[in-house]
Amino acid sequence: MSIPSEHVDSIVLFEEEDVYDYRPGGYHPVRLGDRFNGRYTVVRKLGYGQHSTVWLALDTRFGRHVALKIITSRCYGGEKEVYELAILQRITSADPRHPGYRHVLGLLDHFVHSGPHGNHVCLVHEVMFRNLHEFSFHFEYRQLPLEMVKEVARQMLKGLDYLHTSCGVIHTDLKPTNILISISGCDLEKEIKYHLGNSYPEVFEPDYLIASEAVHLELPDSPSQFVFKIADFGISSWVDDHLMDLIQPINLRAPEVILGAGWDTSADIWNAGCVIFELLQGRTLFRGRADESLGWSANEDRLALMMDLFGPFPEDLIRQGKKSWKYFDDQGNLSSIRAISNDYSLARVSKLWNPRLSKRDACAFAAFLGPMLKYRPKDRKTADEMLDEAWLQ
Repeated sequence: MSIPSEHVDSIVLFEEEDVYDYRPGGYHPVRLGDRFNGRYTVVRKLGYGQHSTVWLALDTRFGRHVALKIITSRCYGGEKEVYELAILQRITSADPRHPGYRHVLGLLDHFVHSGPHGNHVCLVHEVMFRNLHEFSFHFEYRQLPLEMVKEVARQMLKGLDYLHTSCGVIHTDLKPTNILISISGCDLEKEIKYHLGNSYPEVFEPDYLIASEAVHLELPDSPSQFVFKIADFGISSWVDDHLMDLIQPINLRAPEVILGAGWDTSADIWNAGCVIFELLQGRTLFRGRADESLGWSANEDRLALMMDLFGPFPEDLIRQGKKSWKYFDDQGNLSSIRAISNDYSLARVSKLWNPRLSKRDACAFAAFLGPMLKYRPKDRKTADEMLDEAWLQ
């Protein structure tokens, strides 16, 4: 399917999925009112990703709304292997009694839809209202209240413990946009119907280019009324079968991944620690920046920031890394970047970036994150062990 020339101006205004990936192997063109698998009628667009679009659909069999994720046709039986469907099936059935089961977004249904660009695996989930990245903009400087961050941490760690111990799954892509929110006790259908009656979808030309919109609702007063769920397993791996070597959002990437030293479930723990920091501080902990004039890469800057807080890297971890030669000299010093400062600590940075924290809270927060942000994967605590930390009690 080619893009007609008369639609070029409209396409320029469309800032979501890549419009030129509406082609064989790419996205399926979805229009409002389309029905899938004989029962799911599309009413709004909820979001998109590099390999999928997500839609609000009415399940006419049960008279309820669901989230319908339609994956690009290249992902199954094409050029890009993914484990998402099999992982979701494991998550949905492994152990519903586990405390972390309700903090991972499972699967309601799945099917294959044949379209003009190929066959698309379609996943059906419960409707969630928004993600933590969007939610953070409700707060000044995008800094969530301390008790809210603790609640997110508790629920995310329960979800990770379920994934790691009951499902044998490593998420590999934890970030605020992949933590979804719903409200305990909320009348979901009432809220959705109100939203549909009071919002108007923005449709471009061609008419399968549609703006995403979230279902909004009144937020509760107590953090305990929020339900947070880990979502999006598009690049997740099995504990004993890795999909790829290079994982994680670049600014949240664990040191062993940067160095090519091998990774396991503890990579998710590093990710979780970075996410928790970002939610309380409103900024990324290790956001690397390249400087071509001085000759260092973003990864080198990121490693330097880690060393500013935690000191030199262990020699054994450097030796294990297949890519360590890119960043370190024979003495374990970074090859191209500044000398490491000893003036910083996690507690000091936490207080500096969030002045509303008391010194005591900043120290307690840093003490909590410390076991998650150890250089060596084997030195990090597990999700279950982290749930016993004093900061969460």
